[in-house]
Amino acid sequence: MSKIIKYIFSSIFLLFFIFFIYLNFFFNLNNYKNEIENLISEKINYNFKYNGHIEVSYKSSLNAIIPNIEISDIKTKEIIVKIQKLDTDIDFSDFLNDKITINYIVASNVKYYGVDIDNTIIETYSILKNQQYPNTKKRQKNFTNILNIRGTGNINQTILVVDDIDLETTLIKGTSSGEINLINKNANIRITSMLKEDEVTKQRYANDYPDDLVGEIVPIIISGKLDNPKVNVDIKLLIKKKIVEPLQEKAKEILKKTIEEKIKIELPF
Repeated sequence: MSKIIKYIFSSIFLLFFIFFIYLNFFFNLNNYKNEIENLISEKINYNFKYNGHIEVSYKSSLNAIIPNIEISDIKTKEIIVKIQKLDTDIDFSDFLNDKITINYIVASNVKYYGVDIDNTIIETYSILKNQQYPNTKKRQKNFTNILNIRGTGNINQTILVVDDIDLETTLIKGTSSGEINLINKNANIRITSMLKEDEVTKQRYANDYPDDLVGEIVPIIISGKLDNPKVNVDIKLLIKKKIVEPLQEKAKEILKKTIEEKIKIELPF
């Protein structure tokens, strides 16, 4: 009896081993490019295309490195995101319950079309401080250049939930979290960011670099349709604390000194 059990388990192990060897050495996903694009497009409800050779490894989860990704709207064909390289590890163990767990996702050189987050920060700062648009208006583009992204998340039925996403643009570094509805294509994402202080960044923005925001948390909220999102940079309180209140105190001191000189008495305030 024990020999039979050992034989059965040995056979099962051998079959799994052969299957593993087949997946890793003989089954080439790159032969199924169209099927992969269609499957992902159907799941995320956007057109998904890539150009290049996919690197895949199979263990307890699926690890894939995908080059030159382009995601666009199914109806309008407008490009929403371009990604030079995507490295992701995905767990499909709960796939039957319409849930996909993203163990990690790392992306480099990402272009998010429809809004320039960095320029929005510069514009908001300049308008609140100087009541005018900055010179970066001349350099405005229709996308945000995200240098690096790393984080986790999951797709639960029709909702993509992103958690603790670290990101870096040309102007800021920060973390983000939120949700994207893959059916109605609405996003609600909050980014907690801080300005980069290196000389390259300062030289890039020159006189438009928002010095008063250095060392401060800059909250950013992205909401609405993914192809035409609204970006709210909430720095009114920062401007008040860093610029308005110091100016008020300075004006108060000047007024106090002027009155004291005029009437030759020391005021109690």
